[in-house]
Amino acid sequence: MASEWREVPLVQVARISSGKRPSRALKDATSDCYVPIIGGGGPSGYTDSALFDGGVIITGRVGTLGKLFAPSGPCWPSDNALVIQPSSPETDFRFLRYALQHVIAEAAGMNRGAANPLITQGDLGRLPVSHPPLPEQRAIAQILGTLDDKIELNRKQNETLEAMARALFKAWFVDFEPVRAKMEGRWQRGQSLPGLPAHLYDLFPDRLVESELGEIPEGWEMRTVGDFADLQGGKQLEKDRIGDMTESGARP
Repeated sequence: MASEWREVPLVQVARISSGKRPSRALKDATSDCYVPIIGGGGPSGYTDSALFDGGVIITGRVGTLGKLFAPSGPCWPSDNALVIQPSSPETDFRFLRYALQHVIAEAAGMNRGAANPLITQGDLGRLPVSHPPLPEQRAIAQILGTLDDKIELNRKQNETLEAMARALFKAWFVDFEPVRAKMEGRWQRGQSLPGLPAHLYDLFPDRLVESELGEIPEGWEMRTVGDFADLQGGKQLEKDRIGDMTESGARP
């Protein structure tokens, strides 16, 4: 039936090809016209032309295996990578990327190399992927894409909050900005400044004093981390314990 889900080898729904070594490679992009070179481990540099204009999924062929990259624009997959593209209009590109995310780790288990991990186009083509009808592919990709967008937004918000927290810590406990603001009359009791709510006024001293590390707020002292926390080194897991966990499917 047309509405049935199928599990098929990747090669039945996608074209698989090898990347190439670019004729010119740069460490950093010196112009907006340069495109990223992408290998099995991700972006590794830039070049002045594109091998593909987009719509490709890239994974490692040799070296780093089991990762996926789907650049949003022109790119140059390097010679240590394999390139995956839908082979017909019946396969949605976004759905194929999500389907591969669930099975690509198996590629690492197909390693044909000893010292240097290696898989072939044939190995990759044998990976089983789910392939529902196109309308369902698009619906699934839309839902997962919306979740990805939300995750990315949260990640960016977290980065912003972390940057704000680092800046605030530096201002308060490295540059001692609240103390300096009080000393210079820029902060009065009952007054709020950017990042300095009024109720924090009495928590900061009124002056700085000299110490062996330079000026610090009066009444504060320099201490070591060991004065406040117990520091212990980690231990190597016993080999027989690692073997037991591997056999049971657990990870150390």
